[in-house]
Amino acid sequence: MRSNDNDIHLLFNDPGGFVKEHQKTIQYVVNKFVYTGFFTYHDRDEVVQYVNEKLLTDKIDKMQEQYNKNYYVVTYLSKIIHNLCLEYSRKQKSHYRETTEIDISTIDITEDSDVSRNIVIEEENQRLESILSMYNKNRNRIEVYLKILFGIGIKEDDILTLYPRANSKDIDTLLQQCNPASDQDKKTDKELYEALTMFINKYEKKQNTADAVRKWITSKIDEIIELLNGSPKTANYDKETLKILFQFRNKNLHFNASG
Repeated sequence: MRSNDNDIHLLFNDPGGFVKEHQKTIQYVVNKFVYTGFFTYHDRDEVVQYVNEKLLTDKIDKMQEQYNKNYYVVTYLSKIIHNLCLEYSRKQKSHYRETTEIDISTIDITEDSDVSRNIVIEEENQRLESILSMYNKNRNRIEVYLKILFGIGIKEDDILTLYPRANSKDIDTLLQQCNPASDQDKKTDKELYEALTMFINKYEKKQNTADAVRKWITSKIDEIIELLNGSPKTANYDKETLKILFQFRNKNLHFNASG
């Protein structure tokens, strides 16, 4: 019996055995969160226990209902474990600072003289870095899309990272459509989503609508904001203050319409 066949058998006939069989998978995913600083080493065993409990009390039933047998069970399981780790982090106060709420909108990112201000922003940037690292293969996509949406601008290399086969003409067109030509050049969200969707559909051979792309990006923004704010809430992020933090990350980058 092949490994995936065995996984399918255990999933549907012996959930407890299935979870026991995949302890190494659970530990592997949790350890990735630990290595990136998202959890502390001392949190690891508690997170593993949380994942095990959620799998046995809730997630296995949903896996049985939703599993597509055309895919490997372990791939599906890894995604669920990843989401459970994010869920755990939202429930834990220890991962975030136990201080008054942080409002980065009160900080001027164009000034460099205030040492305490720089420390606060750098700490927030590190927290954002940890969150972004959790998105694995989608990380570059999220960062490029947010640079476009937040008016920061992108370069040719950003596009080629996602679409290495994109031709120069299409790249130049996307740069012109998405990059602000000046501080006064304010692209509308509608214009940005339409340009981005046309490019995505061509190079991913899809038929997305601009609204579908908007909903995907919005969902990622909401997830990042929720993780930055913590639970209980220790920060005061919304879309505008997330934009400010992204601007700080890219403040030394200057773009023009031609890239």
